[in-house]
Amino acid sequence: MLSNIIRKAAIVLMTVITIVSVLCIMGCSTQCYDKYAMIVDVNQSTVTAIDEDGQVWEFYGDGYRQNKRIMLKIDSNQTATVTDDIVKNAEIIN
Repeated sequence: MLSNIIRKAAIVLMTVITIVSVLCIMGCSTQCYDKYAMIVDVNQSTVTAIDEDGQVWEFYGDGYRQNKRIMLKIDSNQTATVTDDIVKNAEIIN
């Protein structure tokens, strides 16, 4: 009886480990990249920035000011086009 409980506990543990591993892989497989950009407009909590390639990015945040240089962390959504990329984080660098 004790061995059956241990066996079932081991199965449950392995199942949990597998699920957590799959979720981690899914979360970590997203391709993120960094871009330097300049804030060109702040309207309430909507921040608009232009990167070095001329691409315009919008994101929500507080504490940002116009003409500040930022580093954007961008999620590519695992596609080749930038039109569906999402700003995940923005850090003021000057």
